[in-house]
Amino acid sequence: MELGDNKAAEVQFSEATSLDCKSWMAIQGLAGCRRLEKRYGEAADLILKAMEVVPATMALATEKLQQDLISIYLAQGGPGLHRAVDLAERACKESPRDSERVVLYIKALYGIRNFDGILAVVRGFLRLEDEFETEDSKSWRLVALFGAIEEMGRGLRATGSIDLVRPLLDRFIKASFDGLDFSTEPWMAMWFVEFLYDFYDDMDEARELCERILDPAFEQNLRVDYKWAYEYPLISCLDHMAKICYLEALSSHENGREVDTWLEKLTGLRELAKDRISVPDSQLLAATAYRTIGGCYENKWRPLLRHEIVTELRSLSQAAEGQGRPWSVEVSHSIGRLGVLLTAAGDPDNAMAADALALDAEPPLQTQAPDTAPQLQVTPFGNSRYICDGICTARNFKYNAVYAELFWCTECLDTCFCGLCHEIVKSGKLPYRRCSPTHRFVRAFPVSLEMKGVAGWAGADVPVEEWRVNSEWVNKLLHEWSCISGCGD
Repeated sequence: MELGDNKAAEVQFSEATSLDCKSWMAIQGLAGCRRLEKRYGEAADLILKAMEVVPATMALATEKLQQDLISIYLAQGGPGLHRAVDLAERACKESPRDSERVVLYIKALYGIRNFDGILAVVRGFLRLEDEFETEDSKSWRLVALFGAIEEMGRGLRATGSIDLVRPLLDRFIKASFDGLDFSTEPWMAMWFVEFLYDFYDDMDEARELCERILDPAFEQNLRVDYKWAYEYPLISCLDHMAKICYLEALSSHENGREVDTWLEKLTGLRELAKDRISVPDSQLLAATAYRTIGGCYENKWRPLLRHEIVTELRSLSQAAEGQGRPWSVEVSHSIGRLGVLLTAAGDPDNAMAADALALDAEPPLQTQAPDTAPQLQVTPFGNSRYICDGICTARNFKYNAVYAELFWCTECLDTCFCGLCHEIVKSGKLPYRRCSPTHRFVRAFPVSLEMKGVAGWAGADVPVEEWRVNSEWVNKLLHEWSCISGCGD
């Protein structure tokens, strides 16, 4: 199952349960297979059966089964969310110091949007008394909740209580605190950056911590057996630093301040990232910043995008002209990447045409019941570009994966929202830093008739072998971008 072969795992677990109907581990494994297939009712029943047969002496196994049951109810949504809340609350009362139980409780409360409940749980957990506890160890208790870092932060921000955890955060990020050794836990430095960036208006401390991570001394100080762990904080840091510099550049421009410092930082980040990321955010954001600010920067943004756009268009042109398969996963992903690039280029119409084709050409994502409107269902193996960036999605968990509508922001990179989250964004009530209510949005799903067929022809009622990219559309764009000078191919 860990290798992605759910069917083979299901066969093995089924055979094991037929040999021993009281093998709680096999039943638990079979429940995991059912969950991946979104057969949540069956998965929950299997976990309940496993809880009946697991030996009473195996407390840790019982606890893990209970956690699995809560997670299944969370994934199920609807009435399952309230079952998850009841179970998680009961588990926390039994063991209020168990951070894993508290994390699941926070996730369950987030699932029903009970932000006041999250505040109460976090406050209660942080106030637990221990005669041997120091201020530093209290800070570590906060870190124990980072398994629900986004849910916790959003709940605190939504209730106006984000400063509750600020003193504990400061003990980690201030140089005077010696309790956190980044040399063995470099990823934690990035957790703090992400939390500071997402939930606090002032970006200075997030930026300063990013600069510490990007300093060569940070990697040099890592213990030898933790050098491998630098990749995640580095990549995430490059992305977050790029966002900070981009936002600072736009803010400086709007307020009549000098912008060159921030634009130079963006360019420097691109150089740092180019060997690790094919098209780093810093490159796209630099192009967007140059284009938005205009003036003497007007001629600088197109060369930053030309090579990547031309590369995708040439690939699509070959598919359109019959060189290779007319439609494939590679073509679909190429169309998606082109949509991101064209958004950065300020061409929302062609970006939407590309996304319309990509969305219309993935029938496994669309479910159509009789006499109902189409829905977009994001699968575990679906294109992550079509996952809502609103409150219904958190790190490693989707609280809603079926969308009746999907709206693209024409000003942010690779950012979309389902219908409900789009309303939250437009009202200015998104409880973390993402997008803006003043941005322009276009509805990408359901795919409009106007956009159908612009970039190509596809759809659930069209055989795969007949899906086509529109060669006229691709070649027109290819001609326009090939004529732009300033960057080699």
